[in-house]
Formats: sequence, structure tokens, C-alpha cells
Amino acid sequence: MDEIAEEIRKEDKEKNPYAEWEKKREVVKERLRKLPEHVRKAVSVIRIEKRVGRLKKGDLEKRVMLFLFARMMNKSNRGV
Repeated sequence: MDEIAEEIRKEDKEKNPYAEWEKKREVVKERLRKLPEHVRKAVSVIRIEKRVGRLKKGDLEKRVMLFLFARMMNKSNRGV
């Protein structure tokens, strides 16, 4: 009886890939939650020399987050 039950459970796992997808989704969500912390750490190492001209809008951390978001969405502010 136990063998049959075990066999049925294995078949259910093979038929339902949703559990595996949900597990991967949770890993991605956790990594995305940590992204601002990693960006903040990376930006803190960068030193920018002051140049003549108009100052950039937004601090470097916000610009990097915007750049990464645009890259993940495969979008650009250039072109049509």
C-alpha cells in the first residue's frame, strides 16, 4: 500500500510543475528584495569627479536602479 501511495505522489509531482515554478519564483522575489541593498553597496564604492555642466537629476543609486529596471524590462528611452 505504501509503495502505491509513493508512486502516486511521484506521478503528481511530474504532472504538476507549478510547485517547482513557485519555488523558483520565491527565489527570484527574495533576490529582487535584496537588489537595492546590493546597489547601495556598489554605489558607495564609486567616486564621481565633479565636472563642468548641468548636474544630473537624481542620485547615482536611483539612476542605477532605473537603468537595471529598464534592462530587465527590455525597454529603452531611445527609439520608438
